[in-house]
Amino acid sequence: MGSLGAVLGLAALFASGGEPLAEQVYALEAPAGQAARWRLEIPIPEGTARLEIEATWDAARSLAFKLEDAAGHLLARRSGLPPQSFAEPVPEDAGGPWTLRIRSLPAGKPLQGSLVIRWIRRARPAAEAAIAESPLPEEIPEATPPVLAATFARWRRPDGAERLDGCGWQAGFEEALVGWARAREEGARLEPKLRGFLERLARGVRVVQALAERTAETAAYAHEPPPGERERAVERELDRLLEETQQALPEPLAGADWPPRFASCLMACQRFFAARSRAGAERVAHEELATSQWEGFRLAADALETLLAAEPALDPPAP
Repeated sequence: MGSLGAVLGLAALFASGGEPLAEQVYALEAPAGQAARWRLEIPIPEGTARLEIEATWDAARSLAFKLEDAAGHLLARRSGLPPQSFAEPVPEDAGGPWTLRIRSLPAGKPLQGSLVIRWIRRARPAAEAAIAESPLPEEIPEATPPVLAATFARWRRPDGAERLDGCGWQAGFEEALVGWARAREEGARLEPKLRGFLERLARGVRVVQALAERTAETAAYAHEPPPGERERAVERELDRLLEETQQALPEPLAGADWPPRFASCLMACQRFFAARSRAGAERVAHEELATSQWEGFRLAADALETLLAAEPALDPPAP
């Protein structure tokens, strides 16, 4: 086996302030000409919202990563040349520890690199309580343009039940959407980078929707084969979407917190739909979150597609 040595100890797990909850850095080392395998148990302390994993190494060899939850269910799989990184949402009932497995085939040169595990803090309890106890407005905002009114009406709960925003993305998304639609009515067009980002948000929901519909047919069976290339393609698309929301967002989204919340929550829904067909009647990770959030995502995609359809693409250049 390769050497996986701790280089930097855990930061104060429950220190106040700042988004990172803790960080651990390990050294990745393997001799030349030998295969290598690593196994790391990752504790999931209370208050963790997301687990981020980053690996870099200097050898021209491919590493394969597999992340499993406390019950042994597959959460994420990656493989390839350096660097490699991915993020996994952590449900409140995640338990622990999770297990990260890394393996490498033999290579002519020794491997030296580093592995970073980063625990990202969940919203403070007071903020979480404010989200859970404050339903979104039952009435459609007065400023909602007609192009979105029908979709927003479907977004409201006809049975009068409260529509809670447990992931914290819906209120900000709705406000931004109304602003863009009003600007459209006044003759403005979406800036191309913003339009492209919104198209990718809607497409992300639709690829997860296709997965949800496909796995619903096999959810009663516990012998569904492991995820194939189609499922891994969905994972890669959502990984890129999450990374995009964590980097420089197009104006006017700079500084907005709903895009990364949207992408992270959507990834959790995707993990649930992918896992349920393999778990049979067993309870799988992210079930409660996916059940409460999925209808909102479908209607968000409807609203985005309605807005984008009403927003003409840029005219082609004159010949």
